Amino acid sequence: MTPTPTFIQTLIATPSSILTPHPTLTSFTIYGAIISTVSIIISIVSIIIALLAYRRDNPKIKVKVTNGFLLPSSLDEGIKFFINVINQGRRPVTITNTGFLLNNGTTIIMFQPIGANFPHELTEGQKLEAIYDKNELIKVIKEKNLYITHAWADDTTGKRHKTEYKLSK
Repeated sequence: MTPTPTFIQTLIATPSSILTPHPTLTSFTIYGAIISTVSIIISIVSIIIALLAYRRDNPKIKVKVTNGFLLPSSLDEGIKFFINVINQGRRPVTITNTGFLLNNGTTIIMFQPIGANFPHELTEGQKLEAIYDKNELIKVIKEKNLYITHAWADDTTGKRHKTEYKLSK
C-alpha cells in the first residue's frame, strides 16, 4: 500500500518544532517525575513510622520463669517457681491470673501465689512476680506422668501470654 498524497502533504507541511519535544516541557516532565517519586518515598516512610508507633504503644507482655529460694528464710521451705510478668509496652495492662501449661494441654492454676494479688495492673515497665511452691506442683504432675511446657499469664482482654520457650522436654 502506498500512502495517500494528503498524508504525505500533511507530514511535509507540519513544522519540525511540533514534532520534536519542547525543551521546557521536558524539564517540567523530569521535575514532575522526581517530585512524585520523592513524594511516594516520603509517604511510605511515614506509613512505616506510624505502624511502628502503633505497635510500640500497645501493651507487650513478657513471661519468664525462674526457680530458687525465698530469702531470708530457711532452706526447709524448699525451692519455689517464680513467674515474672513484665509489661514492656507503653499501655497499662491488667493481669488476672498466672499458671502453668502441661504437655497434655491442660493448665494448672494455683490460686493465691506468694507475692501477687490478682487482678494486678502493670503500667509501662512494671513487673509482677508470682511465687509458687515447686514441691507441691511437681507432686501433682508426677502422679499423672506429666511435665510443664510453659508458664503463662492471662490479661483482662482474654489474651494468654506464654513463655517464649518450653520449660522441659
